Amino acid sequence: MDDICVPIVFVEYIISVPSAKVDLPKFVNRLGIDDFSTPDKLSDLGHAGCLIIQGKTGGTRYYEYGRYDSAAKGVARRKSVPDLKLDRSGGPVWSTLKSVMHAVSQKAGHGGSISAAWIAAPGKFGDMQKYADDRIKQNSVSTRESYGFFTNSCLHLMKGTMEAAGIDTPILVNPSPVSYIAEIRDDFPQLDYNPRTKVLKLDSKPL
Repeated sequence: MDDICVPIVFVEYIISVPSAKVDLPKFVNRLGIDDFSTPDKLSDLGHAGCLIIQGKTGGTRYYEYGRYDSAAKGVARRKSVPDLKLDRSGGPVWSTLKSVMHAVSQKAGHGGSISAAWIAAPGKFGDMQKYADDRIKQNSVSTRESYGFFTNSCLHLMKGTMEAAGIDTPILVNPSPVSYIAEIRDDFPQLDYNPRTKVLKLDSKPL
């Protein structure tokens, strides 16, 4: 089996954002429209991460980026997940991929559904791992770039990991992970996992 890159988006994930108070002009207030605060939690955006698999061994790594630190500056991290098992021919044992995806959902996606893609990246596991590990090393650098929804978010780590493998990625116009994974899935085999039913599908076919 080739090395594999699996860009992942948790489509049901609710993200937290700073709330802002909006003071409307007085004449608008007189029309019966009050000042308001923007919501501090947003749905329909999703959260992105990247799963990489070493084709020769089935060794599996999951990486993500977000405002997990107390300063909310943003850090990259790796979550421990089971390795993919290979059959005698060196192909994937799909039932073990289901276990991998379930662990990813529980540990990183609040137990939510996964929309992903299955992308062959021959000989690129080391490059993907180095990129993601280097992002983790930056966590201790005080001058590192801060989290930014449009410039440095979970989506940018996922995109960067793909590009480290030489995978062509769509131009990033809409920084919503849900929107971006849909574009990726237009070009690559679609992988879906529902943790409630424990159904894993590749191009709509149950595995």
